[in-house]
Amino acid sequence: HIGMCLNDIRKAARINKDLPEIQIALGFYYYYCIKELDKAIEYFTIASENDPGNYQPLFYLAMAFRRKCEWGKSMNLIKKLIALEPQDALCLTNIGMTYAYFHNYDSALMFHLKGIEAMPFWPHSYINMIQAMILKYGNTSEARAYIDTATLNTGRNFINYKIQFDIYDRKYADALKKAEESHPDDYPNNGDKQLFSAEIHNLMNNFGDAVLCYDSALVILENSLKN
Repeated sequence: HIGMCLNDIRKAARINKDLPEIQIALGFYYYYCIKELDKAIEYFTIASENDPGNYQPLFYLAMAFRRKCEWGKSMNLIKKLIALEPQDALCLTNIGMTYAYFHNYDSALMFHLKGIEAMPFWPHSYINMIQAMILKYGNTSEARAYIDTATLNTGRNFINYKIQFDIYDRKYADALKKAEESHPDDYPNNGDKQLFSAEIHNLMNNFGDAVLCYDSALVILENSLKN
């Protein structure tokens, strides 16, 4: 539907070409659909200049520069963005992710928490929070405790993280039990259950079982690609 997307933007421009939302939409088009980051930056910049009080173009500019690995420019925009006090979970948790990339885990955790407070039922801020906890503390204790809060608020069981934490802690038998008792629908991606099982069998030196699980994962992933 990429062509239809651009047609809709052009129709909107014919109605009112000066709307900042149109420049943001063009930035989206080049960022997500065409993946021409320089063009996306051009349109997000125009939107920001035309509507300086709007946090959205600043946010997407910061994301585009982050994608280009221009870290200094991205962080300078993040600081301007913070001053506008956005209350958008997507924006807030991405600010947290940027701080995590700079190894500033305290700030990362603070903004992930703000994202959670802005949208308590959305799982992605919790996922980013859990990952930042692992990086900050170097162990699974804090993250394990937080999974219960995430499960309660989102309704997701986060089985992939529970298994991964057992692997980190070398509790391979516990990890394998969780994987075997789980359902494929418990995971974010097709084939994840089989891939986890294969990884655990590998770590336990059960190489024959690992191969069987990898073969099952390949079948599932090939079918997913066909569909």
